[in-house]
Amino acid sequence: MVIDKLLRRMNDGNRGGTILPGVKVIAMAFADDIILLEDAEINLPLALGEVVEFAKSKNMALNPGKCSTMVVGLVPRKDYLLKIDERRVAMVTEVNSSRYL
Repeated sequence: MVIDKLLRRMNDGNRGGTILPGVKVIAMAFADDIILLEDAEINLPLALGEVVEFAKSKNMALNPGKCSTMVVGLVPRKDYLLKIDERRVAMVTEVNSSRYL
């Protein structure tokens, strides 16, 4: 129920990643896993900050050690860096993979 409130709040505007022509979504979730999508990479740290602040307001926290970043685009950057509470979020590249469940 808590994550549903976060998803409604974040998906209330026309921002995020394009999933179909004319359809944008910034946050999706399954159980306690959240995916953030963003077409403009400059906005992703802002979206992540929103999630972190929402979690804190509910006495919850994200675990950076269990988070991953993936940049998909015409020219994906290898140096893209996101942080949660000053801890680096690992990036998934073609030479490593992310273990899910």
